[in-house]
Amino acid sequence: MAEEVPLREAMGSVLSRTIAQMRQTLAENAATADTRELLGAGALIRDVEALAGRVASGWTVSFAAPAGGRAGVNAGVPSTAAGSDAIVGYGLEEHPRKGPFLCEYRDGAAPFRSPRRVYDATIRVLLRGGGRGVDFAKIHEGVAIKMGAGQSPDGRPIFPDYAVRVPLRFWMRLERPLILRERARFRVADPATFAADALAAWDALPRK
Repeated sequence: MAEEVPLREAMGSVLSRTIAQMRQTLAENAATADTRELLGAGALIRDVEALAGRVASGWTVSFAAPAGGRAGVNAGVPSTAAGSDAIVGYGLEEHPRKGPFLCEYRDGAAPFRSPRRVYDATIRVLLRGGGRGVDFAKIHEGVAIKMGAGQSPDGRPIFPDYAVRVPLRFWMRLERPLILRERARFRVADPATFAADALAAWDALPRK
């Protein structure tokens, strides 16, 4: 008789760490890698994320011994096990060659990391939007241009969007939020002090 083993418990945390590491590597090398490398890396990340999504839906693995005596692996019914990747805090980590990174720590998953250059570029792009606010696609595009990233054949910037989302979430989660999200647009709360406040918020973070 087959033995049912929850696949989510076996693979969930491994996939989360793998995706985070892939994203970090892509962010660190986005400015110097060529278009083909970036497109390939982005496609691979999406494939792994798709697998992680299927695992999160609650697969089980059925190990059964067929006639040949070797175990087979088949998708089983969804399990009810639940996990969490909720944000638990922010901090700074220093890369020996790439410099400091803003790190978004999550419960049950590896942190998302965004380089200081992306942090600074996002400040400039948001300030350019003024009181009107900027939608995420424009922020992403503006930061990618400042980072020297190329474009995919369909015109989208070849730059990891999560590297831009990390500082945005950080600023919105401060006790006194520095940016506001209104109707899918991100708006600086106080354009006169935003740049100084964002730099002060960076300096106030704990370092590893």
